Amino acid sequence: MKKVFIHIGLPKTGTTAIQTYLDSHRRSLEKAGYDCVPIEMCHNFAISLLAKSLNWDDFSSKNEKDNILYLYDIFSLSETYLKHHLSTAYINDIKYYIENSKSENIILSSEFFSYASVYDILQKKFNSLILNIFYKVHLSFICYIRNIEDLVVSFYKEIIKEGINAIPEQNSNILYTPKADWIFPNYISGLANGHFSNLVPETIVDFYTEICGKENLIIKKYGDRASGFDVVSDFLSIFSLQKEEKFQKSYPINPSLTK
Repeated sequence: MKKVFIHIGLPKTGTTAIQTYLDSHRRSLEKAGYDCVPIEMCHNFAISLLAKSLNWDDFSSKNEKDNILYLYDIFSLSETYLKHHLSTAYINDIKYYIENSKSENIILSSEFFSYASVYDILQKKFNSLILNIFYKVHLSFICYIRNIEDLVVSFYKEIIKEGINAIPEQNSNILYTPKADWIFPNYISGLANGHFSNLVPETIVDFYTEICGKENLIIKKYGDRASGFDVVSDFLSIFSLQKEEKFQKSYPINPSLTK
């Protein structure tokens, strides 16, 4: 039975760095026995799962529809974009890829997997879809977590970085950055009001345990980069692999303000 590892890319936990390494080292990882699904294919697959879980026509009450519209806004995914991903093509692509892979170990990674545990209306359908798709394989989930306080600080630092290149609004001395303007009203207030349960470790454990069992859920703590934590090396250690020398000398994906 093939083993499928799904990396749930929570915000601000080194997802970009992990995906960059996996995508750029597919050949060497394949030689080591691990087939990394191309990241774009992973994203389309994960979004397709979200689209099917949030299909507007499947909900009738005003409250449910209001929640769906809210989620569209939070995910920065338009209704038209999600409708496009209602097609079974992206799911069939993954099924075909896994079935025809020569490797017994397949790795998928996408930040869109992390959105599944946001609300109950998403959880039940997403859970059912995953189980129906991966019933022929041994499924495990990998997730890096960090506490909410660190997450807010990390978002704040990102806003500062974005603000460095910000352009003043017309007839105003106020610096405007689209990303900063989006983060605070959505993420920060959302965290304060409990909307982002997918960022709470207990919620993540409970949700994915229900899908694959606690023994198949790999939870890792995201460390402090300033203290030398290397998320790529840590991720590879799950599979008893080491990061290649060339990548170790490359520049970090999202340079920290602390360096």
